[in-house]
Amino acid sequence: MKPIGVFGGTFDPIHIGHIYPILDVCEITGIDEVRYIPNARPGHRPTPRTDPNHRWNMTVLALEDYPQLVADDREIKRPGKSFMVPTLRSLRTENPFRPLCLILGMDAFLQIRNWYWWADVLRLSNIIVMNRPGAKIPNVLPVWWEQALQTQNRILYERLAGNIVHVDVSFIDVSATRLRVSMSRGDESPEGLPESVAQYIAQHQIYTAQGVAA
Repeated sequence: MKPIGVFGGTFDPIHIGHIYPILDVCEITGIDEVRYIPNARPGHRPTPRTDPNHRWNMTVLALEDYPQLVADDREIKRPGKSFMVPTLRSLRTENPFRPLCLILGMDAFLQIRNWYWWADVLRLSNIIVMNRPGAKIPNVLPVWWEQALQTQNRILYERLAGNIVHVDVSFIDVSATRLRVSMSRGDESPEGLPESVAQYIAQHQIYTAQGVAA
């Protein structure tokens, strides 16, 4: 069975840098379903000031033209902190025979040992690491990384979990922080923001000078 991709984030706001590299991953690996999972209350960073429901709505709007990218609200609905391992557990319960593939940028992957229950990630899923131009891979890999690293994408179809694959993706120079600042200064449609999301933000006046998320 084809794997399910899993891509989490605050999506505050969601922008093309969250979309185009994932489309690259889909094209390269053949994965045709990626779940976008907005955090309600991130476990490893400050909670965004933007209401989770707004971030959910923006995610739905941004993905409406991409049938292979699916918004998933399980972390929005789940109480408490939004940790990835409980999310992977729930996805595994729903999909016991489909490989799961957690998709991470290299920067996020390098911080994975700071996650709660980080060692369970590879027990529950494979990991696809998105390599962008300039991303640095350690010269000496930790044993767990080296043992799980694979060179063939087909492994993602053959094993439910436990493997790491690197995929080269496009570099998109867009920052959610820069977008928030730009919109707080009156730019209603900054470059890099899907038009439907820009319209939603303007309608609800989400990023005002008094309410820009840090």
